[in-house]
Amino acid sequence: MSTPDLFSWYYYIIIAGCFIFCFLSITNTLYLSLFTKKPRLTHGPLVSVLVPARDEEQNIGRCLDSLLNQTYRDYEIIVYDDMSEDGTWEIISGYAEKNPSIRAIKGSDLPEGWFGKPHAMQELARHASGEYFLFTDADTVHDGNSISWAVTNALAHRADALSGYTRQIPKSFGEVAVLSNMFLNAVLFMPLWIIPLIRLPFASHIIGQFIFFKASVFKAIDGYKSVRHKISEDIYIGRELKKRGHRLVFLDVKNHVSCRMYRSFSGAVDGIAKNIYDFFEKHVASIIALTVFIIGGLVLPVVLLPLEVLTHGSHIHLAAASVGLFFGAWALFLYNRGMVWYAPLLYPFLFILLIYIGWKSVIDDTLGKGYLWKGRFVK
Repeated sequence: MSTPDLFSWYYYIIIAGCFIFCFLSITNTLYLSLFTKKPRLTHGPLVSVLVPARDEEQNIGRCLDSLLNQTYRDYEIIVYDDMSEDGTWEIISGYAEKNPSIRAIKGSDLPEGWFGKPHAMQELARHASGEYFLFTDADTVHDGNSISWAVTNALAHRADALSGYTRQIPKSFGEVAVLSNMFLNAVLFMPLWIIPLIRLPFASHIIGQFIFFKASVFKAIDGYKSVRHKISEDIYIGRELKKRGHRLVFLDVKNHVSCRMYRSFSGAVDGIAKNIYDFFEKHVASIIALTVFIIGGLVLPVVLLPLEVLTHGSHIHLAAASVGLFFGAWALFLYNRGMVWYAPLLYPFLFILLIYIGWKSVIDDTLGKGYLWKGRFVK
């Protein structure tokens, strides 16, 4: 029996990794399906639904209409206009005048050291009176059971905080290519089912479009004060929760909440770029490691496979196995998330795009350019 050559060992390592990715994709898919409870409660603890809004005149009406039409009865809605420069305030105040369950708050200048969204969230909580706080973005649309879903699952899982994957609605090729990457963590790195089981901060995952807190826990961690200067405030509030020993649960809310995060390819790139370097706590070494991992482990096998076929190489089966295993894991999770049929076929283009976005984020931060978001520069 001949000794495996260098290329064979390369493929063996990639295939071993792909089995891990398949395991994560399958177990995360099963976990989201089996552990997410169906909404059943119509009455219970008071929920304060808290909506930060800045320049959201295109979205805020749909969001509020959906929140007004809930099967769960014990809730209030508070909307914070974060110094919008469009017609957002007029829309919010109009809804508040017609609906006594809605309170509209007019924002003011940011305090020193605070970024816009964390400050908006903190101000919303300050005006809330519920036993639970549901933070949701102004570009989300809820079915009639979204609040019931949150209360049902929080109580069933004894969660101090709860978040989940909403349904993403990208409407262009570019949006699909960028947004597919938001699920990469659940296929490559993060067993979602381990999040409630251990208290280490790295075992956390939160999507800012939908976060459900016990009010007492939110106050115990001083709300968003500890992450007031973070661009990815949702990621860091999750880590803060775990650091303080609280129970975080991540589930599947896609049947009840949908969102179109960005409205163009460039907007999607800018939106991800402002978060990715911050996600890695601005460690360049992490971006370098991610680049090597993606290029060497996910992209290179796709490049080598046709070369093996054309040259009748001796590693065709290994190359095909490495590509096929990862594609299967990736396609399973993307289809489970409700992404369009062609989203998995963008592999490996979307991973190359992610590397570009990651380095754009590093360069923009290093040069001090910061990121223009909702009319504000953040660094």
